[in-house]
Formats: sequence, C-alpha cells, structure tokens
Amino acid sequence: MLVNKMSDFYKFYHTFTRRPNLNSTELIETLFKFYQRNFSRFLPDENINILDLGCGEGYFLLWLRELGYKNLF
Repeated sequence: MLVNKMSDFYKFYHTFTRRPNLNSTELIETLFKFYQRNFSRFLPDENINILDLGCGEGYFLLWLRELGYKNLF
C-alpha cells in the first residue's frame, strides 16, 4: 500500500531534516481524516487534472491518489 511506503520514506526523511519524530502512519491517517472532513465536498470527478502548487510534503496529493485520482501534478 502506498501509505506504508510513504510512512517508511518519511521516517527516513525526518532523520535528516530533524523534524519532530512523528509516527508517519499516524500523521497520515490524521491528515486524511482532516482532508476528508474539510475538502471532500469540493472534489470534482476523478478524471480531472489537478496541479498542486503547494510547498508541503505531498500529503494532500497522497490522499487524492488514495481516493482514486490519477491525473495529479
């Protein structure tokens, strides 16, 4: 599952960036619940192209991918 791979990646990533030692799986699950509660009503059809111009770590796009969105940039 993609979430597990991302969790492993961020455990490794945070050792270099010295960010708070968070359980990435727990963080991702918490963020996904937040996104679902706050943004799901605004989501269009899964076939639309979505361009993320954010400066975060990609959790929002990961959430969209888990929902079935494939045209993510």
